[in-house]
Amino acid sequence: VGNLLSLYYLRNLALNNPPEVVRGGIAIGSGKSEIIAPTTGGVAANIVSSQINLDKWLEIFKNLTNNKNPVAKINAATDASADNYLPRIVSVKSALINWDIYNFEQVTANLNRDGNLWRATIDSKELAGLIEYRTTANDAKLFARLSKAYLASANQEDVEQVLDQPSGPPPSVDIEIDNLRLAGRSFGKIQLDANNRILSNGSREWKINKLVVTQPFAKLNATGSWAEVAKVGSFAKRSLLERRRPHHLDWQGESAA
Repeated sequence: VGNLLSLYYLRNLALNNPPEVVRGGIAIGSGKSEIIAPTTGGVAANIVSSQINLDKWLEIFKNLTNNKNPVAKINAATDASADNYLPRIVSVKSALINWDIYNFEQVTANLNRDGNLWRATIDSKELAGLIEYRTTANDAKLFARLSKAYLASANQEDVEQVLDQPSGPPPSVDIEIDNLRLAGRSFGKIQLDANNRILSNGSREWKINKLVVTQPFAKLNATGSWAEVAKVGSFAKRSLLERRRPHHLDWQGESAA
């Protein structure tokens, strides 16, 4: 499609069987990306763009995998699965990626998809390391081992807009960041282990099993929980930040020797 999109699919059209995608390649970019089809099978995507809006691409991919769009439904009816046409390997190069209220510059990323598991290695001006994200019927799990994460400050209106958007419960997490900076302030090394659980009243609680903040001269340890707290008649009118607040957070600090 001009110089912006190129597609290649090798399909097995055996008689009496639905078409099967053997391998394929997708290239997206301003004439600078090339189709790279895996020799071992599956579909790979190569994306080269000066700017990428990640939220829009995630919404498109979600609609395709859920078969909510007409094209996916037609493919699913005539082929074994529309999922066969979607990439399992993605290579990305972009000068700027926008995600929620954050911007990431000079991004190089390689992603692999295995069913409901996404695995990504990322290198950028603000973020570097390994990220894995897995979804299940009732939960999602985020695993990350990052050498750095520099997140710029966002204005209050942007933060409130994101918090007030309808969303599901936060994922279970296992995160280690060697160097975390928020709004220009260094927090040192961060370790966070937390998981979702359903309480006896049916509400969800984000159980913080471990939160460790390590700096050269001090170390903080914390455990606790983050749960929905609602009042009758006012829950719908309260912001997400007000509805989800810590039940408790126990801190223990120690000084470096």
